[in-house]
Amino acid sequence: MAPLFDLILVHVPPPMHLNHMHPFLMLTVQIESNPYVGMLYVGCIHSGILCMGNVLWALDAEGQMVGKGKVKKIFARKGLERIEKDAVGAGEIVSVVGVKNAGPPPSKLLKLCRCRVLHLGILLEMLKKEGFKLAVGPPKAVIIPDPDAEGRMLEPIEECTVLIREEYAGAVMQKLTIRKGEMVSYETDEEGWVKAVMDIPARGLIGYMGGEFGNDVHGQG
Repeated sequence: MAPLFDLILVHVPPPMHLNHMHPFLMLTVQIESNPYVGMLYVGCIHSGILCMGNVLWALDAEGQMVGKGKVKKIFARKGLERIEKDAVGAGEIVSVVGVKNAGPPPSKLLKLCRCRVLHLGILLEMLKKEGFKLAVGPPKAVIIPDPDAEGRMLEPIEECTVLIREEYAGAVMQKLTIRKGEMVSYETDEEGWVKAVMDIPARGLIGYMGGEFGNDVHGQG
């Protein structure tokens, strides 16, 4: 491969846009997590020189600061090996340690729609195994403006089907009704089970079916 590389050096001109004299600027393409050194910002240096101890600011796509810190370690690549360096310059692809997030960058905030509890649990486990650090906020119903009526909002309505023991049905039906649920059908069988179907706003179900419901039916539903 050496002759090929020699030809590349001879016939392929070096990048002309790289300037070591301009202020440091790096485009981060990935944020990695390392159990020993913490967060690593991986990207290509577009201009300037970076040295150990320099203070960096991390900016989002809108130019807002989302992190700040003093450079503690700089890693570059030599083949498949990661090597530590004291200084790097424009054109190099590096990993930088030391920048601490002031909060999750807006570009990294995810809004998941129509994602069930089981689906979300699997997704979170996959992200954890990949080394991502994340925080999960409480679920919210997706409410949008009504295009046909100014000032009016639209929200999703769920069909909620519950199968519970008859002795607990009263408490469950009362709580679902308080949450603006409307009865569609109510059936009982000879073994003391009740199957109820209700139409209810999604925001009425959030929080109840995940925890409070289990307490109301004592695990039998």
